[in-house]
Amino acid sequence: MFEPPTTKENMKQRIRDVCASVTLEMLTNVRTTFIFHMLSFLYFTCCPGLTREGSEPKNSDFNKTSHECFCVFRYFLNITL
Repeated sequence: MFEPPTTKENMKQRIRDVCASVTLEMLTNVRTTFIFHMLSFLYFTCCPGLTREGSEPKNSDFNKTSHECFCVFRYFLNITL
């Protein structure tokens, strides 16, 4: 299809649209990465009963620890999402 010649104002608007979409994409990726890293950090620091390898809990009070961890996750997710 043949596109009609674009005016300067149309070109400026196209550039603005492209910049806005690229900026939004970058912000979305940064936010997702940030949430992932924060959740990992919370998981391994706020849940001392768990280990990275997924082996047996270190402490005997595992149920209490996992419940507290779940509460922290819910609180954090409510803030960020």
